[in-house]
Amino acid sequence: MKKLFPILCLNLVVLSVFADEPKAKIFNSKYAATENRIGILVVSNPTFVFNSGEAYNNGGSILQLDVVTVLNTLFRYDVDVRTTSSVLTHNLSSATIPVSNFQIRAVGAGGVNIGWVTLSSSNTKLVDEANVVVDSAIWGLEYRTFGGADFLNKPAGNYTTSIIFTVSTD
Repeated sequence: MKKLFPILCLNLVVLSVFADEPKAKIFNSKYAATENRIGILVVSNPTFVFNSGEAYNNGGSILQLDVVTVLNTLFRYDVDVRTTSSVLTHNLSSATIPVSNFQIRAVGAGGVNIGWVTLSSSNTKLVDEANVVVDSAIWGLEYRTFGGADFLNKPAGNYTTSIIFTVSTD
């Protein structure tokens, strides 16, 4: 007998992008320089599809290159990531899957890439002290999940949450 698996589509949607306000940096008593506004634009909508026993047991990963653009900073910068909720929510029911089942990492960001970071609703550092950006820096994101018990016995459909990336200078 064939074993049937409901199809789960797990969407991690970028909801917002934030930018620091301009701020003055005083280099000595005679001169002051104003830092340009720093911004981040993330165009990423990874979708994990669980439609086989292997996907449920082992999860998977999604690599998206050239989806993050950091704009105009005269100083090294950090990037934090968080979700708007601690769970992915089913589109038609109250079923949920904890976001802690997902990890993310920066790819090619320069500076100190933290490595794999478990998603949560609290700010978590993704990139630390990335290199100065004169115009813009473009880098990628990789997402992964290990599958497992939190994905079993869930109704088929779409599960979503939103991810917020925050960029700041020290």
